Amino acid sequence: MHSFTDAQYDELLQHCKEEGLFLVVSNPCFELWLLLHYSDQSEYDLEIIQTNKKIGKRTQTELYLKDKLGGSYNKARPKFALKHLDRIETAIKNASLYPTSVKVLKNAVGSNVGILLEFLQGKKD
Repeated sequence: MHSFTDAQYDELLQHCKEEGLFLVVSNPCFELWLLLHYSDQSEYDLEIIQTNKKIGKRTQTELYLKDKLGGSYNKARPKFALKHLDRIETAIKNASLYPTSVKVLKNAVGSNVGILLEFLQGKKD
């Protein structure tokens, strides 16, 4: 996780707990959640995804997503409804194969966005 130091992440977890907030995390980045719409990640090396090095102007996860989208992905304009909306159930299923606990996601590849979406759909308490 490159966006936070360990101490900052722990502080954020504590603050969310104290305030009764649900923290949504995709590690190493949001593009992982989008990639889960197209792949269960079994075709990738999870260490490479977790490291998520930049290659040129894009991270490795962005490059994987770009490949799944036929060679085009714009981080500033992901066109979620057009490209990803009809694959949400696949993403939720694929995400459930990986850690979803915010404590575990601190150091592991995964996403808990699916849990939030299931809650919003009335499928989870």
